[in-house]
Amino acid sequence: MRPVNVHMAASLNRLQSEVGVTFFYKPNIYTKKLMWGHRNMLQNILQELKKRSLKINDLERRAGEALAKDYDLEIYHDLLRQKAEILAKLPAELHETIETLDRHTKKYVINGLGGFSHGAVKALSLDSVFYMSALLYPENHRDDENNDLDDFINCLERGEF
Repeated sequence: MRPVNVHMAASLNRLQSEVGVTFFYKPNIYTKKLMWGHRNMLQNILQELKKRSLKINDLERRAGEALAKDYDLEIYHDLLRQKAEILAKLPAELHETIETLDRHTKKYVINGLGGFSHGAVKALSLDSVFYMSALLYPENHRDDENNDLDDFINCLERGEF
């Protein structure tokens, strides 16, 4: 049996589970190594995104405290600027790891991170505290819901893209 690419193997496995049809496909050592490498790269991206998400959540918490307790607009603005800078740099900082992903996953990750980055760059160029505070939150966001970055991470973990 000749080697099958990772994307095809994943598609066959997904189709087999959804439709219930058995394919005469048996992963060989080559495809298993590729699929394992893909999972490792995706795990690396997830770890990096989780680190940045924790940092962003901490910055937002501290910014909220600075505004609520001391009404210190300078600290509030500085913390939100740091949040926007983290988001703006995401695609560039994860570029090498993203390039190792399969085509479908790479496209999803690039589009997601590109959207976060684009909004952050725009907020930084306008130097808008309002825009920086609204990054990662849709208009109808409730306090008990995840922000868009956390939702993005969850979708990547579940493979729902």
